[in-house]
Amino acid sequence: MKKRAWSLLAAAALGVGVLLAVWFPGITDKDTPVRTEPAASPQQAAVSIQWHPGVSQRYRVLSESSMQMQGTDSAITMRVHLQGLLDTLTLESDTDQALVGMQLSSIRLEINGTTNAATNRALEMPFRVRFAVNGMPLTFEFPAAVSRQNRSTLE
Repeated sequence: MKKRAWSLLAAAALGVGVLLAVWFPGITDKDTPVRTEPAASPQQAAVSIQWHPGVSQRYRVLSESSMQMQGTDSAITMRVHLQGLLDTLTLESDTDQALVGMQLSSIRLEINGTTNAATNRALEMPFRVRFAVNGMPLTFEFPAAVSRQNRSTLE
C-alpha cells in the first residue's frame, strides 16, 4: 500500500509539473514583466493554440510539492521534488487537435529526499500526447516498455 501511495503522489506531482511547464513556460522567469489585460468579453473566441508540425521546444521542469496523507493511525507527509528537461516536437496538427512527441531528460524525481535511478531512467522514455486546440491533453500514447506506474507518473 505504501508503494501505491508513493506512485500516486509521484504521478500527481509530475503531472502538475509537466502541465505547468507546457502551458506556462515563462512562469518562473522573474525578470518577465507582468502584463495585465481586461477580462475577456463573452464575444471573444475561445483560446486556441497554433500547432505547427516540425516545431520543437525545450522546457525546464521544476516542481516542488508537499502533501499530507491521513492514514487510520497517523499522517504521512510526502515531499516531492522534480526537475529535468522536457523536449517536445509537434508531429501532426489539424484544426481540431495536435499530436506532440515528448521526452523528459536529465530527470530527477525525489520523494522525501529519496531518489530511484531506475524510475528516473524509466521516466525518460519518449511518449506522445494528443492535445485539443485549447492545449488540454486528450490521450497519451506510450511504448509497450513503459510500465503502468510510470505511465501514471508521466500522465
